[in-house]
Amino acid sequence: MSALFGFVVLFGMIPMQGFFGKRFGVLRKQMVAFRDDRIRKLSDMLQGIQVLKLYAWELPFQASVLSVREREGAKLRAASWMKVRGRGERAMRPPARCGERANMDTIRRRCAGRPARRA
Repeated sequence: MSALFGFVVLFGMIPMQGFFGKRFGVLRKQMVAFRDDRIRKLSDMLQGIQVLKLYAWELPFQASVLSVREREGAKLRAASWMKVRGRGERAMRPPARCGERANMDTIRRRCAGRPARRA
């Protein structure tokens, strides 16, 4: 019965991982777009620094760059939450036995010093 429950939980997480993967991909595309916009504006500002100083456009240009940075930061925070949710889902999975291949450092630390089990 507990194995059935484990399989249901395990296979129930597959659609959730697909959703998180799609959402994270969309967020990454948006973050890259904002980052490109910010870098383009900063490059323009650095190339035309004399014109900016001559016409005293520093503050309007600074406001423009800061608004793009704020939008980029919002996307970064959303992506961080997606990572946290994904790690929380990973923590819900049943742990691997000692000696099996595992990608989680916690299992490696927990299994340190124990001989590998033979299946």
